Amino acid sequence: MKTNEDRMIDFVAKSYEENRFDPKKALARSQNGSLRRSLSLSKRTVMLKRIAGVAAAAAVGIFLYLSWLTQWTGYAAYDIAQTFTLPDSSSVTLAPGSTLRLQKHKDKRLVQMTGKVYFNVRHDDRAPFRVDAGSGFVKVLGTRFQVDSRDPISVSVVSGKVLFSAIRSGEEALILTKGQSAVLDPAASKPVEITPKHPNTAAWATGEFIYDNTPLPEVLSELSEYYDVTLVAFDAGHSSGESRRLSGEFSTSSLQEILNLINSALGTDIQIESQPTR
Repeated sequence: MKTNEDRMIDFVAKSYEENRFDPKKALARSQNGSLRRSLSLSKRTVMLKRIAGVAAAAAVGIFLYLSWLTQWTGYAAYDIAQTFTLPDSSSVTLAPGSTLRLQKHKDKRLVQMTGKVYFNVRHDDRAPFRVDAGSGFVKVLGTRFQVDSRDPISVSVVSGKVLFSAIRSGEEALILTKGQSAVLDPAASKPVEITPKHPNTAAWATGEFIYDNTPLPEVLSELSEYYDVTLVAFDAGHSSGESRRLSGEFSTSSLQEILNLINSALGTDIQIESQPTR
């Protein structure tokens, strides 16, 4: 490998012409060449630094975007039921001790929940609403329904239609429509339809009781459990009022108002035998 001294000698030898060689000019041309190489190297260094800076900025931008995209928005109810409006304009009512979360920038129609939640879902044919309840999964277009994620997971439909399935199962989903309920046991691969204990399982969230030719003893059982009292009906001198049936919609705001309306409609005398224990 030639040294800088060898290169200078070669340059002088090539540049020599008798009576015309000027050492000062030759040296100047040599120095100019070195300067040009130095400037070229500096430009490449600056360019590499710029590229590195752009790459670093892009990496930071991607990181910030992914952080924003996967950011969770959470909702919780503590001592009392709470109602929230979701980013897609659907609404949810959370029972005390329940939680719900979603990634609104990534998929605002997919939620994860714990506890008991009542859903009033905005209809959207292009984007089904999905609920991840742990081992159970619910898919809907637009409807009102309740999901209780406590084992066994249960789903009750107030209106519309939902698909209820085990989240890790290849089994076909169970279709539920208005008034239907189903449960999913922890070890089961598919939910099964059940007859709910009471017709208004979501009354705590909807604020209303709806009865359609419902036997009066069933009505009193539900009201007794909801208000934590014992109700007894007397009908023409006979207790229980088993021959009576009730149809109508009632607000949950006042038990006494409900009883007055039932007594007026059915000619019964419903009495509260014990007061709330809670």
